[in-house]
Amino acid sequence: LLKVPQEHQARSSKVFDVETLVLLLPNILDIDIFMALASARSVHRQIFSSLAIKAAVHCLWIELISPVFCLTLLFNLLDLLMFAAWGLTPAHRPLLWRLTRTSKEAEANSS
Repeated sequence: LLKVPQEHQARSSKVFDVETLVLLLPNILDIDIFMALASARSVHRQIFSSLAIKAAVHCLWIELISPVFCLTLLFNLLDLLMFAAWGLTPAHRPLLWRLTRTSKEAEANSS
């Protein structure tokens, strides 16, 4: 899978030894496991200092929750912009009156 580095690459400052840890628990990203973690009492909070739990929470956030969170944030921003446009529209005009006005209205407003 990996190429053996050449002699000049092995002595480079960009090459480091790494330690890889593996969690051999299947289905660690199961909702039941995270519900159990969420209901942990304050006296049992030391379980969150475990590297396996930190990695599982990080993976869950990056892979599953973060894209949904960003999409929800985008929709909320669009809602805010639409409500601002709606609130700044004069009472006797339609919501998108600047886009739907006719050329006669535009000439009358410019003169």
